[in-house]
Amino acid sequence: MENLGGGVVAFHDAIVVPSAQVIKEIDDLSEQSIKLQYEIVFDEHGVPVHAINKSGFIYELDAIAKTPIRIQQLSNSFFRECEDAAYSCLMEYVEMFPAILQCLWWRSEGHALKYPTGSKLGFHCDNDVNYRYGQIPQFEHATRNVISVIVYINSHVDNGVNEHSFSGGEMVIPYFDLTIKPKSGTILFMPANYMGAHEIMEITSGSRYSYLMWFAQGSPDEPKGISPQEPSDSHREHVGGQWWMPTIVEDYERYLVEKYGSDGNMPIGVAPFKSRKNDHKH
Repeated sequence: MENLGGGVVAFHDAIVVPSAQVIKEIDDLSEQSIKLQYEIVFDEHGVPVHAINKSGFIYELDAIAKTPIRIQQLSNSFFRECEDAAYSCLMEYVEMFPAILQCLWWRSEGHALKYPTGSKLGFHCDNDVNYRYGQIPQFEHATRNVISVIVYINSHVDNGVNEHSFSGGEMVIPYFDLTIKPKSGTILFMPANYMGAHEIMEITSGSRYSYLMWFAQGSPDEPKGISPQEPSDSHREHVGGQWWMPTIVEDYERYLVEKYGSDGNMPIGVAPFKSRKNDHKH
């Protein structure tokens, strides 16, 4: 584990990635995903003007080829392993930043991202919904994001790109003067708000693959796209959707006991909150 500063933490070798298998599945799903990702807007003469993605961001038509491809509803068991590995890393992350525990209500399970050669992603933060005064977005679920989590599927190399690596594609987080070169098997945690604002530099060779998920908070508001569900065994068949984390406080307490043995051995400050399951009883 490497604390990079500003709430950005890299958990190296946190998961074993079957690169060839996972990359093939993402490639196979990419073309259909592009069609689902954008809505083409036409003028009064039926001429295509621009495209709008599901988050409400507007793209010039020739810019679509330079943006990442989002692949959802993944069934490969590797992506469930990503979710489980991220939850395990979350316990360590909470230990580093204990006050965040009470800000984690539910998880927004992820999607894969493919950045082909020539693509990039502009400066943004992960709780931005492209709001403008008088133009309230249809969906606001991203505003609830607290922590962004990225699983790197393949690795950045400075030269000698092969079929499972890429060059370019660094993630730059300017407010903390960070430039991150992805490494396969690393899971990166970072603030989803403006402090973690970042951009992905242009891929100069190969394709960059990752898996992105969030931990979030806030009450359900289905018309705004916020509808966390109770977890069940059936939801584990594929990744996706929003799911309550009913045992997160107890899981964290168990993690601390397993690590330190007892309250007397715990460092000061790592457990400022005890279980609050009785706090809201009338």
